[in-house]
Amino acid sequence: MKKSITLLGALEHFVMEEDIGEILQVQGYKDMARKLSISMLLQFLIMTATHE
Repeated sequence: MKKSITLLGALEHFVMEEDIGEILQVQGYKDMARKLSISMLLQFLIMTATHE
C-alpha cells in the first residue's frame, strides 16, 4: 500500500468534511470552484508532498 493512501485515510479520520467546512466558514472563505473542492485540493497537496 502506498504511504499517501495510508496518510489520506488517517487524515480523513482526524479531519472530517464538516470540520473543513467549519474552518472555511470561520475564515470567511467561499469556495468558488466547481470541479475542485477544498478536500480534493488538500488530498492533491498531500499526495504531491509525499511524491506519489
